[in-house]
Amino acid sequence: MKILEIALKNLNSLKGEWRINLADNAYTSDGIFAITGRTGAGKTTIFDAICLALYGQTPRLGRVGGQSNEIMSRHTNECFAKVIFETYGRQYICVWRQTRAGRTRQLQPAVHTLSEISGRIIADKVNNTRDKVKELTGMDFTRFTQAMMLEQGKFDAFLSADRNDKAEVLELITGTEIYGTISQMVYARSKDENNRLRDQELILNENKKQLQDNTPDSLAAGLEHAASERTKLDAEYTSTKYAQDWLKEIARLESALKSANDDLETHQRRLEEFEPKRKRLDSAERAMTLEASCSLLTQTRRLRQQSSSQCEALTQEISRYESAISHITDVLIPSAKNERSNLIGGITESPSDLMAKIIIQVESYERAMKEIINLRKALADNESAWHKAQSAAKTALAKREEARQKMDDASHDYGSIIEELTQCRAMTTAAVLDEERAKLRPGTPCPLCGSLDHPMTSHTHEQSACSEALFSRTELLSQKAQKCKSAVDSATREFHDAEEKYNASVIAETNARNNCEHLREELRTKDSAREELHGAVSEAIRPLRLANIKNTEDIKNRVTQWAERIKKIDDYIAGKENERQKYLGILEAVQKRSALERENLQRITSELEERERDFALSLRDENFRDENEFIASRMDSTSMEALRRDYHELTERKSLLEAKKSETDRALSEKRAQNITELTRDEIDAQTAQYESALRDLDGKIAVLEQKRIDAAALQAKIDELGRAYGEQKAVAENWASLSGLIGSAGGDKFRVIAQKITLDLVVNNANTYLQNMSGRYILKSRPDSNGLELSVIDKDQAGEIRPTENLSGGERFIVSLALALGLSQISGSKAHVDSLFLDEGFGSLDEDALNTALDALGQVRREGRMIGIISHVSALRERIAAQIQVIPKSEGVSVIEGPGCSRER
Repeated sequence: MKILEIALKNLNSLKGEWRINLADNAYTSDGIFAITGRTGAGKTTIFDAICLALYGQTPRLGRVGGQSNEIMSRHTNECFAKVIFETYGRQYICVWRQTRAGRTRQLQPAVHTLSEISGRIIADKVNNTRDKVKELTGMDFTRFTQAMMLEQGKFDAFLSADRNDKAEVLELITGTEIYGTISQMVYARSKDENNRLRDQELILNENKKQLQDNTPDSLAAGLEHAASERTKLDAEYTSTKYAQDWLKEIARLESALKSANDDLETHQRRLEEFEPKRKRLDSAERAMTLEASCSLLTQTRRLRQQSSSQCEALTQEISRYESAISHITDVLIPSAKNERSNLIGGITESPSDLMAKIIIQVESYERAMKEIINLRKALADNESAWHKAQSAAKTALAKREEARQKMDDASHDYGSIIEELTQCRAMTTAAVLDEERAKLRPGTPCPLCGSLDHPMTSHTHEQSACSEALFSRTELLSQKAQKCKSAVDSATREFHDAEEKYNASVIAETNARNNCEHLREELRTKDSAREELHGAVSEAIRPLRLANIKNTEDIKNRVTQWAERIKKIDDYIAGKENERQKYLGILEAVQKRSALERENLQRITSELEERERDFALSLRDENFRDENEFIASRMDSTSMEALRRDYHELTERKSLLEAKKSETDRALSEKRAQNITELTRDEIDAQTAQYESALRDLDGKIAVLEQKRIDAAALQAKIDELGRAYGEQKAVAENWASLSGLIGSAGGDKFRVIAQKITLDLVVNNANTYLQNMSGRYILKSRPDSNGLELSVIDKDQAGEIRPTENLSGGERFIVSLALALGLSQISGSKAHVDSLFLDEGFGSLDEDALNTALDALGQVRREGRMIGIISHVSALRERIAAQIQVIPKSEGVSVIEGPGCSRER
C-alpha cells in the first residue's frame, strides 16, 4: 500500500482546506521526507488525517464522528480527510467527512466513502468502508498503525511488551490469530469425532438387538406355509363365486325385462302425446303448397302501399317548394335590395373603385407619417450624437493639454538628469586621474608616457570623491536617464495620440451639426405634404358618412367593411335568385313524377283485386276456411323438419324397444336352463362373504410377514453399512485425536504459541538485518525459557554477553525498537504490501552518531522502494533531509503548510 495524496480541511490547528501531493517529484526522487515544525504546530495532524480518511479514527482520539468531534477546528462547521492510495497496482480514493447543521450547529453523522479513482463508488457506509479498506489493503487500524504509521512515543511498545502483549501484537499485525482458531477447531473437531464414534457404536448395537427376534430365514418359512393355505381357500372361493355370478345374472335379466316393458309403455304414451303435433305438421304441409300464391299476393299489397306513400310524399314536396319560392320572391330579395340602397346612397362610383381610391390616399398619408416619424427619430439621434461629440471634443482637448504638460515635465526632468550625468562623468574622469597620479613613484617610469619625472604628483583634487563611488553614481544616473528618456518618448506618443483624438472629435462634432440642420429642413417639407394628404383623405371618405373614425387604420377597416358588406348583399341577391330558379326547375320535375306515380297506383290496385280473388279459391281447394286459418297453419321449414325428425325418431324408438324386450326374454330363458345351484341368493352371498373374509385375513397375514422379511433384510443391510461406517469413523477419530495431541487445545494456545514463535523469529531475523546496518554491536534473539516470545540482545562489544532489553539506554532502545518496527512492517500480513512508512518523532533521544545510524537504516528501507515520512523537531535530522513539509504556526492557534506539492485550496 502506498499513500499518493493527502487532503484535509479544518482539522485541529490546520484550519482551511489543504492538499499534499506525495507523488510530487521532490518526494518520489528522494524517497524520504520530513514533516517539521514547532511542538504543537500540527505536524501529527497530517498523520491523523491519513488514519481518519482510511479508518474513521486516530491513534490519539480513537473513533471520531459521533455526537462529539474533538478534531474539528474551532468555529468551523465542516471537516474532512481524504487519501488517495495505491495497492496491487490500482488506485482508490477514501474520504471521511462530518458537518454541523443549522443554527444549533448540531453534529451530523459522519460520512465515510471509498471509490475507485475512476469515480465508481465501492462503499458509502461507515462500517462498510472501514471493512472494505481492510479487505483491499490487508490491514485493519491496529495493523496499519503498527506496520505503516509508527505512533509518537510507541516505538518501543513491542520491545517493552510482556509475553501476552507481544502475542496479541503479533496476531494483530500478521494475522496469526488464525492459528489459535485452528488449534481450537482441531481440539473441537477431535472431540466431535469421538462423540460421533460413540453415537455410531450405540446405534449399531441397538440395530443388532432388533434383528435377534425376527431373522430373515424364520420369516421366509412362515410365508411359505401361509401361501399354501391361501391356494386351497382360493379354489373353494372361485367355485362359490361362479354360482353367485349366475344368480346375479338371472336377477339382472329379470330386472332388464321389467325395465324393457316399462320403457315400451312409456314410449307409447309419448306417441299419443305427439299426435296433435303430427296433425299440425299435416296442416303446415298443405299450407306450403299455397306459399307461392301467398307470396305474390303479399308482394302486390306491399307495392300498392309503397305507391300510395310515394304519392303522398310527392304532394308534400310540391307544397314545400312552392312555399320556398314564394318566400324568396316576396321577402328575401326585396329586403336585401332595400339594405343595399341605404348603403350606396347617392354614390355614383362602384364600391370597389371607391374603396381602392380611399385606401390609396390613406396609405399615402400613412407613408408620409412614417417618414416624418423616422425623420424625427433620426433628428433626435443626430442631436444626441452632436451633444456627445461636443462633450468628447472638450474631453479630448483637456487630455491633449494634460499630455502636453506631461511631455514638457518629462523633457525637463530628462534635461536635468543629462546635465547632472555630464558633471558626474567629468568628476569621474578627474578622480580616476588623481588615483592613477597617486600611484606614481619617483624614479619609476610612468605607464602612460614613460617619464621618470612626475611634476604633477603633488597636484591632487582633495575634494574629488572616490572613483568607484563616482562610477556607481554615473551608472545610476545613466539608468535613470534611460528611464527618463523612455518616459519622454511615452509622453510624446501619448500627446500625439491625444491630439489625433481631439482633431477627430472636432470633425465628428461638425458632421453631427450639419446632419441636424439637413434633417430639420427635410422634416418641415414632409410635414407640409402630410397636411395636404390629410385633407384629401377627409374629402374621399365624406360620401360614406362614416363617424367616430380615430386613425388611418380605422378608416381602412371601415371602408373595407363597407365595400365587403355591399359585395355580400350583391352575392346574397344573386344567390337567392339562383336558388329560386333551381326550386322552379325542381318543382316542375316533382309535379311530373307525382302524375306518373298516381297512374302506377291505379294499375297496382286493379292487379291486387284480381289476385285476392284467385287466392280465395285456392284456400277452399286446400280445405282452409279463410286466409287467417291459412296464416295460422303456416310454419317455417326448420320447424317442419324438426317435427318430421321427432316423429321419425319416435317410430324408430318403438321398433327398437320391442326388439330389446324380445332379446331380453330369450336370454333369461337360456340362463335359467343352466340350473347351476339349488341354493338361494342369500345363502350363496353369505358363503361368498365368508370365503372373502378368510382370504383377506390370510392376505393381511402374508403381507405382514412379507413386510417383516423386507424390514429384516433392510435391517441386516443397515447393520452391515453401520459396521463399515463405524470402522471408517474410528479411523477418522484416531487421526483427529493424533492431530489434536500435536496442536489442539481448548483455549487455542498450543498452536498459536508455535505460530507466534515462528512469526517472532521472522521479525527478529528482519530486525537484525537493519540492526547490523545501524549498530554492529547488538543482535536480537528470543529467550528459550519463555516459549520464544521474550527478547534479549547479544552484546558483541562485551564478548557476546546476552543482556535483557530492559537495561538498554534510551538511544539504544530507540535503535533496537526502530529495527523491530521495520522488521514488523516487512511481515505485516499476507495481503498487505507496505510501500509507505510514517514515523512520528522518537529521534530526540539519539546522539549524532545514533541519529546518523538511524537515518542510514531508513535509507536502506527507502532503497527497498518504500516512501518514508518522518515527523521530527530535531534540527540535525531536518538538515539531513532535503524534502520537507513545514507546519508553520500563525496567530490564534492556526498553522499553515508549506513545501513541495503542498497547496491551499480556495
